[in-house]
Amino acid sequence: MLSPSQQELLKKLPTGLCTEEELEAIFLLVKQLPEAQAKQVLEDLWRYSQFQQTMPAASWAKIEQRIGQSERDRSGLRSRTKLLPWLAAASIILLLVAGGIAFFGRMSTTTTTTAFAEQKVITLPDGSTVWLNANSSLSFPNNWDEREDRVVTLEGEAFFRVRPKPATGQKFLVRTPDLTVSVLGTVFNVNSRDDKTSVFLEEGQVALALNTRSSEAKMMVPGELVTYSAKRQQLLADVKQVAPEVHTSWKDGVLIFDDTPLVEVLTKVENIYGISFEVADAAMYERRITAGLPMEEITLVLPLLEQVLGSDIEEQDGAYRITD
Repeated sequence: MLSPSQQELLKKLPTGLCTEEELEAIFLLVKQLPEAQAKQVLEDLWRYSQFQQTMPAASWAKIEQRIGQSERDRSGLRSRTKLLPWLAAASIILLLVAGGIAFFGRMSTTTTTTAFAEQKVITLPDGSTVWLNANSSLSFPNNWDEREDRVVTLEGEAFFRVRPKPATGQKFLVRTPDLTVSVLGTVFNVNSRDDKTSVFLEEGQVALALNTRSSEAKMMVPGELVTYSAKRQQLLADVKQVAPEVHTSWKDGVLIFDDTPLVEVLTKVENIYGISFEVADAAMYERRITAGLPMEEITLVLPLLEQVLGSDIEEQDGAYRITD
């Protein structure tokens, strides 16, 4: 039985954000598991990764080295076909999925991050455009082979305008710890924070591969919002018609809330500005807020929030306390 920490480590693998120490820990875990349990882990890893690339023959040397089957210690194993199947598969999956172990000519990866209260516009190698919200990061290879899918990894929030590739049929994949968004060319917003990921589709069509034991993809239509938590293994929201500005206006410098619970408003502001709120009465969290808040500076947000709430907001001991 895997411990909670081991399960979280395996879920982190497809994000490409594992450290070298974490990658080694995952590999050792797979090597030491009983074969039956190792096979189940491999099924999970493959489902998370959803890779479709083939393995170059030259990569087998690296696989053999990785699994300790070198000429010195392969203990009579003379052929790659005699390697333990599940252990060989573990190596293949780890080498394919792990962000730091790549042998498809894409050793160079760019990671763009934003500080609190900062936004960036990124042009990807294929010409797609990404608006990266505050307190977020986006990782992607510097060069994309036109024969392979385009893959980026997101932590935080981003708005995507994907350039279609009708000639090659390349998919565009956005990976988060909770799910993978698969598109051909479309416009959508992804917010991955607080152990859940929300996807809002503005134009086109996307397929969501939720990190569950089911391999079935969920298709989305324009105007739909889906929120899923892999940690809770739960679909938290599936709303068909949502006002686009509520989920995309941030890239234009405004946070728009429409009958939104105060707890969600405060969480959004906390994530963007790196601050924390406290309320005098927990019942305040259920209050519904309809307002537009400028994103330039927190000094502009707080007075407007006070006006909307009809409450006072004061800084106390490093947090902002809201009182009636």
